[in-house]
Amino acid sequence: MVMVGRQNNWIRPQELLDEYRIAKFDTRISSKNVESSFRQLFGFPKILSDFKNEALQELKRRENVLSTLSNQTTLATGNKNMSVQECKSLFQTFRGTLFSETWWENYLLKRRAPLADFTFEEVEIELCSRLFPIILDRGNTIELGFNRSTTSPSFLKREKTNLSKKRLLPKRERSRNGRRSSLWRDTSLAMGRFLGSRRGSWAPSRSRSRSKDELLYISENEGDNEKTKRLKREMRGAQDDLHRLPALEEVTEEAEQDEEVDKELVDQAKKMIEILNEKKNLRSAISQKEIKELEEVLERIEKKGWVRRLQEDYNEGQKLLARLRTYEKMRHQIMALTQPTISEIRSYQYPPKQVESVMRATYILLGEKPADISDWRALQALIGKLGAKSLKNRATKFDFDSLTKDRALKAHKLIKSMEVGEIQDVSNGAATFFVWNQAAIEPHLD
Repeated sequence: MVMVGRQNNWIRPQELLDEYRIAKFDTRISSKNVESSFRQLFGFPKILSDFKNEALQELKRRENVLSTLSNQTTLATGNKNMSVQECKSLFQTFRGTLFSETWWENYLLKRRAPLADFTFEEVEIELCSRLFPIILDRGNTIELGFNRSTTSPSFLKREKTNLSKKRLLPKRERSRNGRRSSLWRDTSLAMGRFLGSRRGSWAPSRSRSRSKDELLYISENEGDNEKTKRLKREMRGAQDDLHRLPALEEVTEEAEQDEEVDKELVDQAKKMIEILNEKKNLRSAISQKEIKELEEVLERIEKKGWVRRLQEDYNEGQKLLARLRTYEKMRHQIMALTQPTISEIRSYQYPPKQVESVMRATYILLGEKPADISDWRALQALIGKLGAKSLKNRATKFDFDSLTKDRALKAHKLIKSMEVGEIQDVSNGAATFFVWNQAAIEPHLD
């Protein structure tokens, strides 16, 4: 009989935090901060116990961030709040060249009172998060060093539109309760003055988190020859459509032989080609869903320092890799089950409620109609099948990506109130299928 040890358990944020507190009593890390670390590193709000050590290392890193906070400001001690300018300075210190004025202004406008003082709880998670996911681009961006020669008021216009929408909320509330929040009035007026003071002088931020349009703006100079103009066109086009990459490669090769084309522009085009080829490789690896290929591409991107430049695809690849590793582990757990263990499940004449619910959920995920497995005898018949239709074979070869949300939610309804420990107490085999169920269902619960 194969035992399902605790190493297969799912760990929730509060559980890991409780364990962390045993070793470090005065931790300032909150449960929400732990959940944020789970989602950032593993793509799920909870993790398999196999990843516990990695998660604990991340908590230690976040603890160090909070300790640094306490050394730089009294905010972390909870003794005082922090002004907007003090908070901005803190983010600038922690993020360095990754700090974005555009992000900061959006961050302020999302607050109920944009210019009110900050509390530690409000900024804790933002400050502890790893820097590479901090990106404001509306798509993947590649930094090539092009400078935009004209200023644009689009951000100011967008921010004032957002501010106007926010001002409508107190008006609706006033019609219901006959009063208006003075705090909102004061902060809205102050924010309006803050944005208004930037009129006529606003220019795109020189921060590393820029919008796609700002980043890829390539000025059309009157003195450009035809090959230069074509090269710039293909550079813009390839960023938006990878199918145009071969054309960019061809034009770049021609431009390299033309002395009238600026050498710096050609070098920038070569760099773009190299990055876009890696982006193409990453998308192919994501499509193929092969763990080894994904690992290799992601590792290359990290070593070359292109994580931020391919941020959206990189994040997608990391989340997919975490899921694929979990699925692979589940397949190995199912393959390790012996036939006597499965036969033991089938041998129940009057199975414990937990066992019956887990096996019913399992077959729903495998594609059986709930109406066809409404009683235990129907489940016994399916569990007893051998060969290609055997339970072990079907679960091992199950395509997790083929699972529909409807089936996932139906199965989840049957097992959502259970814990693996209570199932282990009655059947180790059923406990293995319970963990398999959780891995299959989890992506559909977000």
